[in-house]
Amino acid sequence: MLESKLFMNEKKEIDTLLAQGYTISAVTENLSGAFVDFCMENTNQQDQIVKTLHIVTPNGRKYYTTRMLMNKN
Repeated sequence: MLESKLFMNEKKEIDTLLAQGYTISAVTENLSGAFVDFCMENTNQQDQIVKTLHIVTPNGRKYYTTRMLMNKN
């Protein structure tokens, strides 16, 4: 798959999770990419729902970092 298409898929997944109310809770980077944990508080129960995305493109890494900084403000 072309890197641009892969980035667009990563961007769509990030935007979808953020739109559903998830927030970025942790990031682990290594040579194979970044593992970004998204968590959402479950209001009915006292636990959290956590989903992890594997971001492999440089543009995907820049994008989740930008979204993380935007949500801090």
